[in-house]
Amino acid sequence: MLLLLPLGAVALQSWAWRSLRSRFLAGVVSKPAALVRYGGWALVPLLFWAGLLLGAVAAEELSGAAIISEPVGRATLPLAALLLAIAGLGWLSFWRHLPSSSARPRRGPSPSSPDRVE
Repeated sequence: MLLLLPLGAVALQSWAWRSLRSRFLAGVVSKPAALVRYGGWALVPLLFWAGLLLGAVAAEELSGAAIISEPVGRATLPLAALLLAIAGLGWLSFWRHLPSSSARPRRGPSPSSPDRVE
């Protein structure tokens, strides 16, 4: 289970990358909006893990039963750090590889297009 979270984080970021990059190139979202949305999607696995862990701790306190095993408890901080590093590196890479607003193709006919109306 612990290996599924980092793999899921990479899969989610690759989906968000393709989706937001195509929306940016189509002119639907601006560069700052794409960066904020990508950052939000990149943090979803970390927030999921934190919520799952806090829910399990609360259930342990209410029921008195041991729900979280010792290896999972010991792996909590390294896994959270790994998920945060994956999110940060993905966001920095997305920011670096997203073209500037002046480099993206403009909507509508180009000045040399035969469809241009004067």
